[in-house]
Amino acid sequence: MKTKVTSDAHFPEPPSWPGAPGWIPTLVREQALLFSLEYGQKPKAVSLALRLASDPRMKTVWDELAKRKRSSLREYVYAAREVRLEDDRQALVSMAKFLKFRGAPLGWLAKPNRATADAAQEWAVWQFFRKSFHLAHDQRPALRIASELKKKERAFRRVAPHLRAAAGLLGTFHSEDQQVLERLALSFETASAPEWGLGFVARKKGDSVTRAYVMALAWITEGLFRTSLAGSIATTASVALGGNITGDQVKSILASEIRYPSLFDDLT
Repeated sequence: MKTKVTSDAHFPEPPSWPGAPGWIPTLVREQALLFSLEYGQKPKAVSLALRLASDPRMKTVWDELAKRKRSSLREYVYAAREVRLEDDRQALVSMAKFLKFRGAPLGWLAKPNRATADAAQEWAVWQFFRKSFHLAHDQRPALRIASELKKKERAFRRVAPHLRAAAGLLGTFHSEDQQVLERLALSFETASAPEWGLGFVARKKGDSVTRAYVMALAWITEGLFRTSLAGSIATTASVALGGNITGDQVKSILASEIRYPSLFDDLT
């Protein structure tokens, strides 16, 4: 059973991790330990968290995400200025309390609006770790098939004109009913659009689990660092899902997918 961490929680002593490599970012290491408490009765989840934090392949990911600049003159990687540290406030509160319990407080976690640029970088790397774990465990993104959504869209749009025609017949004599029908017509016109989340729309080909994971993690990475970082995503997906995913495969997935909201504009 998952142990929920609340503001009044008294943390039990977390399992020791004497072999934790020194290159793991502080917040990533502490979050892995916190996950081991939260998912203590789910050994596969604990194993996933520790593996994502400490697998030797992840060292290159943490090094890359920690950079303020890349070697390339054309591309810079740093925590996006538009990302607010107040986002996901409950996770910040839980981690701040856990760090205090562990005797390793980071003051900016309690007051994220006062964070420095370096702190924002740490936060972005921490978020990348949290999301890469959840996407592989309890928030697995769905692969949405474009042709199926297109078929659904047509069915909804066929109804909308009839509702608008009925609203017009009511005229000024039943204005309230007319407005109801117009709102309903608008609902039918927009109801086919996919509800936004971490799922992405894709064509039917390849490994759907890997493609959905890569697309979702790329969306998160672009929000945090303003670039998808195909190599880091490939390594993380390989560690999280198993197998050997390459940067070229990630680039191919990202290049061939159709993302909401431009789905129906791009389809013929």
